[in-house]
Amino acid sequence: MTGKMTLVGIFDVIYAKEAPVSIIMCSLAVRLRFDQNEQGIKRIKCTIVDSDGIVIVPATETIVQVRVLPEWKTATAQVVALIPQLRLPHFGDYSVELEIDGRLESASPLYVREVPMESPRFQIPQRPA
Repeated sequence: MTGKMTLVGIFDVIYAKEAPVSIIMCSLAVRLRFDQNEQGIKRIKCTIVDSDGIVIVPATETIVQVRVLPEWKTATAQVVALIPQLRLPHFGDYSVELEIDGRLESASPLYVREVPMESPRFQIPQRPA
């Protein structure tokens, strides 16, 4: 055990007390499914942009070889991008964008919100002294 916290899950909202919001290590996991006619070498690129389209995290790129076995109609490729020192400079809306061979295939929203201090749901427990 390293003593470091690990959070595994699917989320699209990050709450923080102040901006910029820094996350020491973040991972992005993607499973892609390809048809028989999509076989070959694929260049996959993941980027995080803000609501103005400004790139916040430099693109993570990888190349995968897609091969569909004759007895199957599709094949999958798993891609994991490690993002050390993720820094989201302000509260607002961001987009996690996925390109395959230079074409935008998917964009998922990522919302960064300030913790509403008046809500008991978001009170952070204090450690005993």
